[in-house]
Amino acid sequence: MKTAILRFRRVRAALTVVAMLVAGLTFSVGQASAVTYDAIRVQNKATGLCIQATSSWSANPIEMTPCGSSDDQYFSIINHNWFDDVAVPGGGSCLATDAYANAVSVACGADGYTFPWTYGFDTGNNWTLMGSPAGCYLKVLNNKTPACMPGNSGDNALWRAVKRPISHHNGTEGGNGRVKWADFWGRGKDDYITIGSTGAVTVWTNNGGDTGGGWGSPVQVATGLGSDPNRARLADFDGDGLSDYIYINPDGSVHVYLNRGGDTGGGWQDLGIVATGLTTDISRVRFADIDGDGRADYNVINGDGSVTTYLNRGGDTGAGWVNYGKIATGLTTDPSRVRFADIDGDGKADYSVITGSGAVLTYLNRGGDGHGGWANYGQIATGTTTNQNAVVLADFTGDGKADFITTNPNGSVGVYRNDGGDGHGGWTNLGQVATGA
Repeated sequence: MKTAILRFRRVRAALTVVAMLVAGLTFSVGQASAVTYDAIRVQNKATGLCIQATSSWSANPIEMTPCGSSDDQYFSIINHNWFDDVAVPGGGSCLATDAYANAVSVACGADGYTFPWTYGFDTGNNWTLMGSPAGCYLKVLNNKTPACMPGNSGDNALWRAVKRPISHHNGTEGGNGRVKWADFWGRGKDDYITIGSTGAVTVWTNNGGDTGGGWGSPVQVATGLGSDPNRARLADFDGDGLSDYIYINPDGSVHVYLNRGGDTGGGWQDLGIVATGLTTDISRVRFADIDGDGRADYNVINGDGSVTTYLNRGGDTGAGWVNYGKIATGLTTDPSRVRFADIDGDGKADYSVITGSGAVLTYLNRGGDGHGGWANYGQIATGTTTNQNAVVLADFTGDGKADFITTNPNGSVGVYRNDGGDGHGGWTNLGQVATGA
């Protein structure tokens, strides 16, 4: 297939932040936390601990806890020097000091508290001071208590910003039809997402499912672009760890909105048309991370079953695409039986086929034809159903490996955790994890 068919644009389009959807939805306490793409943790040098705000707008002392132990350690910087706890539903909880130099977490803008801080870090590893206009420096006392005290010496007064860790499994889409599986918030686990009859996108945050920590309340994050759920795909286009909204137009072109928190967070960034596409048959298009860089590549399952790939370097509005060529001859001409998912947890999408008996055959991605080939992993599962459309391979548990997910006839969802697959460690039946929506 000729490179010219894609006709990727060479012109860099202006990027604008837009409200793709109708605003008006707000978070309430108990709904899913929106950890934004630019969220940071603030770590203390002396203790190695991170600042943790409270999940409340009432004034409470700031805590110091192990980094990564809570979503309330994620902050965005607003108004240049306010630290806003982005895990608090709707935002609005800030780091502050009171008149007595107590370090507190309180509603942003609350009377009687000082919010601005001066600091020298960006999102690198440089250690710096955090000072308050009140004339004090944020320190950790007795290895556990933050306070704003005079003096600026000692490691207990030094801090650095730590980026939110990126989950690189998110560059591959998961799900069929109206139900999608993707990590919307960048928390490491694929969430349960539906595309409604009007095109609206609703997210149930995966906290472990019915057999674990439950699900977050449903949150509508987008009104969407169309009512055909098969045209809407959720995969990480820019490699920041959050699933973006990808829409395949009737002419085959691809429109992308980058996830900046969705309607309930920081909105969406419209990249426009990122590719003219190779086909108008959307059943043959897959967005899967073939090279393991965290970004969704453009793949087409051709009529003869072979797979053609264009590596994502930013698309038409960025640094373009790389024609990777025909990376696989394929095992079937039926695209509904093909799954791209990371089975072995190396960050690259592997090639799997669901046979007529329901069994799953997998070839591990070592670069694809002409780039390192494939490793025959064999039959990794006998399967639980002969209906291939009920089967999804997606990372439910957050360990980086795609699990075996089925939607049962009554709409409930069952999961088998991937411990390596048949002959390689087996599967663990997690049972029914959701009643479905």
